Amino acid sequence: MPHSITLPSSSGQPLGRIVACLALLTLSACSAVPDRYHGPVRVLGEEALAGCVLIDEIETSSGLVGLLGPKGADNNRQVLLSRAERMDGTHVVWGKPVVGDRSTSLSARVYRCPDAR
Repeated sequence: MPHSITLPSSSGQPLGRIVACLALLTLSACSAVPDRYHGPVRVLGEEALAGCVLIDEIETSSGLVGLLGPKGADNNRQVLLSRAERMDGTHVVWGKPVVGDRSTSLSARVYRCPDAR
């Protein structure tokens, strides 16, 4: 007759349930990733701004921190590129990502450059 083995955790819950919950949390975090941006807004360095007009400075943040901070910064870039396009911007210049204890934030200056579209 087969017997099942349940590995207890310190709280008395089966270890399998805890692993399943962690897996679900990980998958739910991945599902919140924005689509890759494929629009017309391009990234510029400070030196290439001649003739461009500053529209606005925008920022966003992500809940991904720690080891996932770089992924959070990439997600923020995708969001900001889409937002810059809706503002009729043609180019962005990134600020430095800030990875804090509870969020990763990123800012961008949005420009409209002549003959860009």
